[in-house]
Amino acid sequence: MAYEEVKPKPLEETSSFNAEGQVVEGKLLEIREDIGKNHSNVYVIETKEGLKNFWGANALDPLMDNVSAGSKVKITVLSMTHKFPNGRVGKNFKVEVDK
Repeated sequence: MAYEEVKPKPLEETSSFNAEGQVVEGKLLEIREDIGKNHSNVYVIETKEGLKNFWGANALDPLMDNVSAGSKVKITVLSMTHKFPNGRVGKNFKVEVDK
């Protein structure tokens, strides 16, 4: 019997939520956890424009805990109101699921 090393899937281009009012709508295909140097979540969403990968955020991840893969989801950036000392911008989100 021969063993073959298992390697993680390569991460395709990943987008960030970067504008107030930005909306991403589509089918949540997968939630990847513990990705990159910050051990972040990545949400893989099939949109009208094609497959998109989005980085999670402290305000988004708890909302997405209630969404199952296969669900149709709509994520809206409500505000980008505060900056952290390291220069990153805090965001507030609304997450809706099509029932």
